[in-house]
Amino acid sequence: MSKTERVARNTTFMFIRMLITTAIGLFAIREVLHILGVEDYGIYNLVSTIVIMFDFLQQALNNAVSRHIAYDLGAQDMGRLQRTFSMSFYMEVFLALLLVIGSEIVGVWFIENRMNIAEARRPDALVVFQFALVVVVFKILRTPYNSTIIAHEKMGFYAYMSILEALLSLAMVYLLLIISFDKLILYSILQAMVSIVVFAVMAGYCRNKFNEVRLQRIWDYELLKKLSAFSGWSTIVNIVDMAVTQATSIFFNFFGGVVANASLGIANQVNSRIWTFLSTFTSSYYPQVIKSYAKKDFTYFYNLLFSSSKFSFLLLFGFIFPAMLNIDSLLGLWLVDPPEYAGSYAYFIALFSLFDSYSAPLWQAVYATGNLKCHQILMSSIKLLNIPLSYIALNLGAPLITVLVIYASLNFFGSMVRIVYMKYLIGLDIRDYFMKVLLVISLMVVLSVPLPLFVRYSMGSSVTTLFVTTILFLTIYSAVIYFWGMSGQERVLFHRFVNQTIVKFRHNN
Repeated sequence: MSKTERVARNTTFMFIRMLITTAIGLFAIREVLHILGVEDYGIYNLVSTIVIMFDFLQQALNNAVSRHIAYDLGAQDMGRLQRTFSMSFYMEVFLALLLVIGSEIVGVWFIENRMNIAEARRPDALVVFQFALVVVVFKILRTPYNSTIIAHEKMGFYAYMSILEALLSLAMVYLLLIISFDKLILYSILQAMVSIVVFAVMAGYCRNKFNEVRLQRIWDYELLKKLSAFSGWSTIVNIVDMAVTQATSIFFNFFGGVVANASLGIANQVNSRIWTFLSTFTSSYYPQVIKSYAKKDFTYFYNLLFSSSKFSFLLLFGFIFPAMLNIDSLLGLWLVDPPEYAGSYAYFIALFSLFDSYSAPLWQAVYATGNLKCHQILMSSIKLLNIPLSYIALNLGAPLITVLVIYASLNFFGSMVRIVYMKYLIGLDIRDYFMKVLLVISLMVVLSVPLPLFVRYSMGSSVTTLFVTTILFLTIYSAVIYFWGMSGQERVLFHRFVNQTIVKFRHNN
């Protein structure tokens, strides 16, 4: 019960973090764009892209570090935990050095010889590039500290750090306004300073709070092999995802032109908000999945998988459905004149993410076991089918939206394959999973969707409809989840969590 309450508390922290950082981030980006101007802002993002291309490697190593630190903490092996932290930090330093060397050789040449940047601005672009490197290097170096904070489930501090970073972004906007200096270079310097400050605060907190955060002069070759192998198999799916994304963009360009790419770009922006929402919940339960597996507490492990699969979908669907139901109104409010078909494209990309939501705890369970090979090969093979199937469909004269239908359908197929595979990997009871997760979420959708859908098409597309249908849906949806979506134990936990929150609020005020 206490562990489940901790997940609920962590989720609350992460949602508050998401709301605050998203609001501040959207405002800060708008103001920076206004201050720098389209050309300078474009140069910054273009130059930064050269460094960010390596981000998928960093993400793969981050997955390995997070898993092993959480696993050692769950197994309560402090000696191994200290070795894991030290080796993780050394690997991150090595990756940072490789990034710097590779970027200084390839990146500088690319900026000087291949990028379409005005001659007068090219020296400034090179300066921006150096500070962009600083940003990425410190992002890499803070990975072991970030993983340690999440593994210890200090989501309150994690949320405060994200809010601090967002507030520093606001401070940057103010400094850009009052300091008389080249705005593009100043923005690059300020970004680098923010990354250093965040790293220093995070490292200082970890050194004061956690005993394992002490670098040891060791070289554990076996641990290095484990971390490298885990990172390698994580990288495969990341590379395939990147290939499918690039291929989709190229297909849209070949068969629809730049207008189609603009519509796809808007749909992807919508999806990035969805992913932020999903990753917020994932971060709150991920450490418990790893720890419970490491402790061999399989009763809690399976209960957590079932509950988090169910509520991942239900939370995301509660966010997505009213947005997709009124996507034209939302895009009109945001962009005034959105590109044609952007709303239709967003539907299927959102559907793709919904299939990921109930499936996310299962792939976290794969990470917990450390046996990635078969799972990654299976998922990569299914994802790669997007490219030939989309190309064949378009050549046969299918509309562009068919590519996204294939994209979502293959993700659903992959999620079903994953469920079957988990029976062999961790002994998942497939019938139990279907009854307690898939049947429940299907029932929630069937019970809550019809009335808001009827009202939406009766009233037409407008801002008024957006508010009416959203309130109506959330009212029905909340009631349906409470009475039919929650088990008896989940309702008890919900009541206790709400009561504790109220008591704490009254005490603090």
